[in-house]
Amino acid sequence: MQRLAGDPAVVLETGLRYADTATAIRAAVRQLTAIANPDAMHGMAIARVRSDAAALAADISQAESRYSETGDALVAYAAALEAAQDDADQAIAEFEAAADDLNDAERVQSRLRVTQLAETLADALIVTAPPPPRTTTADLARVTGSISGLSDRKDAAERRYHQACEDRDRAAVNARNRIVDVVAGSDLNDSIWDDISGFLTAVADFIGQAIDVIVSVLAAIVLAVLALVAAVILLIAAVVAFGLAVLALVAAAAIALAVIAVALALAVAVAVVLVLAAAIVAATAIALALAVIVAAAVVLTVVLAHLAIFLAATVYLATALILQGGDPLDSLVQSAIVALMATVPVAWLLVGAAGWGERAEPKRVAHRDAKLVAHASFETMFQDLMDIDDAGHTNDEKDTNQESVVRITTITGPNGELIYKIAVPSTQQWLPGGTSANDGASDAAAKMVLGQRTQLEKAVMDAMKQQEIPDGAHVMLTGWSLGGITAGNLAADPVFSRTYKVDALVTAGASLDDMPIPLHTKVLDVSHLTDPVPRTENPFLADHSNDGNRYKIDVPAPGGAGEDLGHNPEKYQETFRTHVDKATGGAVLDFKAAGGSDSSVGIADYFGDAVDGDDYSYTRG
Repeated sequence: MQRLAGDPAVVLETGLRYADTATAIRAAVRQLTAIANPDAMHGMAIARVRSDAAALAADISQAESRYSETGDALVAYAAALEAAQDDADQAIAEFEAAADDLNDAERVQSRLRVTQLAETLADALIVTAPPPPRTTTADLARVTGSISGLSDRKDAAERRYHQACEDRDRAAVNARNRIVDVVAGSDLNDSIWDDISGFLTAVADFIGQAIDVIVSVLAAIVLAVLALVAAVILLIAAVVAFGLAVLALVAAAAIALAVIAVALALAVAVAVVLVLAAAIVAATAIALALAVIVAAAVVLTVVLAHLAIFLAATVYLATALILQGGDPLDSLVQSAIVALMATVPVAWLLVGAAGWGERAEPKRVAHRDAKLVAHASFETMFQDLMDIDDAGHTNDEKDTNQESVVRITTITGPNGELIYKIAVPSTQQWLPGGTSANDGASDAAAKMVLGQRTQLEKAVMDAMKQQEIPDGAHVMLTGWSLGGITAGNLAADPVFSRTYKVDALVTAGASLDDMPIPLHTKVLDVSHLTDPVPRTENPFLADHSNDGNRYKIDVPAPGGAGEDLGHNPEKYQETFRTHVDKATGGAVLDFKAAGGSDSSVGIADYFGDAVDGDDYSYTRG
């Protein structure tokens, strides 16, 4: 949210200058009209002057209307621009204050959740005395209640800002229309100015030809001088080269003799060193072997101890959550994340390293046309996601991924407005060796490194810029697995959601419940009951699963969970076909019938006929 551009003082000053010019023109017209008055002067010559004065007065009076109306339009626009800027500045201040307060409240809420979990664990471990009194639960309830009011304040400030933008644009259009109308409606034609323009053009041509002649002569002289200087330099270089050749011959002879002497000395020294080195290497090898055995035993002991602590903490926390009514799989995954971060310090180092790698900017390497689908559906939408995953393997090897491909489909929405569907790729490489941005490091950073955009998120934003999607355009974000998480992070990004009208977010197999996605963005969150990936929410953040904009589908994987536990693109495409495209009721129909961020575009509009499709490919920076 930026301050509205423009300087009302400059616009006002320009308008007043136009008004002053119109006043001067009116005075000149009055003087010419007086000259044209038959009662003012007599005679044949005077009659000709009166005729010319009358004609000139008629022409100039038409120019007066242009300047007068233009001046009035600019003065009116200056006042409207200043008022819109004042409203926008106040809205920005209110929005930033509400956003800061909301972020502080959510951080406090997250900290209290962790404290509450730690207190629960401590109370369970204390068996010799009653637990001390706690205030964490009451504090958590109070902070949670304040978050809703802060969100309303932030949304109200954002609406006021957009209203100020609309007021400014409406005033600008009115001023432009007034100026265009007065210029288009005038019969004023050029006369003497055409003759003056022709004369000036002829003078300019003559001067240009004269300059060409002068430059040609000077160039010839300069080239002759440079040729002479070059010849002298070549002669001097030849003499110097001969002298250097003689010196090189003498130096080579001296160096050869020195090399022979040094070689003999080195031969003796090397023999002595080799004998000593052999003894040192043998002793060192024995010492290193013993050190490796001891170190391996220590490392194995530490690893086993950490593993035992991790498993014990995971089982204990999962059991506590299940007894409180939690879903077994959700409880197990969330407990494992907490236990891992608490008992394995190196996990924080790995997360930090992943976040550091995301600081660079991705490199755009290709732009290709994408195929268009005649009859779009949720099933074909998921086919786009599988296609861009395959397109990233440019060498046809499934074990490594070279490019991250972002697909943008352009659709004609209501009233001819262009709307856009963005497809984000999923994880295609877990281990090092690839060059794409949709890898395991991006997964870790997307969920655990707060406030740091991943290179995949930056690639999506750059692709939308290359597509020339204007600010305020309506968009739908789609993705599965990492693609869904990345799309969710963008939808929850305040800068991104203020730049574009994110009408909808459609994901599969992605964890979204910890993301504060604005309520005007409708979220269709599809998952399989056995898929652990949708349960990998950051346990230290607030839960948004019950927000009013969430439409959740959690069903068994088609054909059973299998080795991948239902985290499989073909199975998710089948789920979209049977449970979304063919749905006859429930949350899916509510989602399909929902409107976007405003009443002009609905969810169903994104499945109309596409007019353009583009694939943008990126590698890691």
